[in-house]
Amino acid sequence: MSQELPTDPQSWTWSQASDPSTPAASLAEIAAQRPDLRAAVATNPATYPALRDWLGTLGDPFVDQALAVSEPVAGEAAEAAGEPAAALA
Repeated sequence: MSQELPTDPQSWTWSQASDPSTPAASLAEIAAQRPDLRAAVATNPATYPALRDWLGTLGDPFVDQALAVSEPVAGEAAEAAGEPAAALA
């Protein structure tokens, strides 16, 4: 079950950022607007490769550790949503 994010970024939660049913575009929005939730996005198995790559360029040790211990879901079609990661660059 996909969940929509509330409009106020301050109301977004760790649970939403780490939930595999959170849409790819929402994960990108969370990562862009809530640095404190980036590690949760990094551990989310549904985070698409381009977003994981972008997170890895930030130099945040917590995010880097989260990326190191998590693996993306193989074969996810989420990479088709690649434009949100481009918007983060």
